[in-house]
Amino acid sequence: MKLEYIFILFFPLCSLASPPIESFALDEDSAKLLGFSYSITVDKLSKMIELQGPAQLKNGCTPIALGNFLIGPDEEQISAFIGSPNVSEPQALGFVSPDSDNKLIVFIDYSCPDGFSSDSRRYEVSTN
Repeated sequence: MKLEYIFILFFPLCSLASPPIESFALDEDSAKLLGFSYSITVDKLSKMIELQGPAQLKNGCTPIALGNFLIGPDEEQISAFIGSPNVSEPQALGFVSPDSDNKLIVFIDYSCPDGFSSDSRRYEVSTN
């Protein structure tokens, strides 16, 4: 009987949880259309991604987080950095060895206000 009460109390909280934010891979065309810019630079010491995003997207969506992930050849996460953006000029960067088989993903997360929360997205650029 106690177990049923616990389940009944827990169920409403689960139904209110928001879904995880969706990822959107930017290419040159979509980045330009949405107001992003990025560069992928390769030199003898590093492969680097710089991603700049707008202060606000349609429907009042604003940047809430940024960072990068390093993913190994077997799709395992090797490292991660997540930080808070400068909301007026969101910019994220990451780098990896130019000879590495690892994939670098640089991202900026945007959260949208009530009524448009389904438009919240992670906008990302990767090295491969």
